[in-house]
Amino acid sequence: MEFYRQFCRTYWEREPVVMECNLEDCPFNLADLFTAAISMPSRSQSDRFWLARNNPPQSRGDFVMLDLDLMGPNIKDGSFAGFFRRMGSHSYGINLHRIELGYPRFEGFKELFSKQLSNCEGSPTPLRWNLDTFFGNYRATPFGIHRDPESVLSFCLLGQRTYYTWPMDQFQVGSPCLGTLNQEILDEAIASAERFEVGVEQVIYWPSNRWHIVESSGQPFVVAQISAYFRTANK
Repeated sequence: MEFYRQFCRTYWEREPVVMECNLEDCPFNLADLFTAAISMPSRSQSDRFWLARNNPPQSRGDFVMLDLDLMGPNIKDGSFAGFFRRMGSHSYGINLHRIELGYPRFEGFKELFSKQLSNCEGSPTPLRWNLDTFFGNYRATPFGIHRDPESVLSFCLLGQRTYYTWPMDQFQVGSPCLGTLNQEILDEAIASAERFEVGVEQVIYWPSNRWHIVESSGQPFVVAQISAYFRTANK
């Protein structure tokens, strides 16, 4: 309980932080997450499978959307490693929501976090909680620098990723830095970013008041996330 009290006082809806998460204590692992990914009983409208037409892509328009039921992970892959082998050298990424529907034991973890963090002093009560996963090998978030209506804890299970965050007043809506994957423009923005290197056995947290983008080396990665939504749309 002391962890949650300290986390609430110092970081929750205040500032980003990277924390250690030994895999023996982590609520997620690759095998269970793969089971969730191939056992989803239905698809959320927010679920996505991006495949890059061009590498490196310059904009969101350089990605096409694939059918998850046809091209996504399946039982024949056997594991995330099998899925990554099947996809070969393509540049791609998948985001699945409500993963507890594919692996019900995750529901208990969501309930624990929501119970401990929903009433953090000075923070609004979340409208809802979501468990999701990102996996793939894309070099940068397909929709560029953006801000979500959620506070996020992201657990790294495979790979190494670099997270860049900025305070809410860093960008104005319509800024050329937002939504682009043009590396020259991104590099200019990244020069002023808060930078966090995150690898296996680590978890990064960022609040809903942060713009962010994630980059990787192009090698496979898998993360699991728990998010608290405070509003229904970006403001």
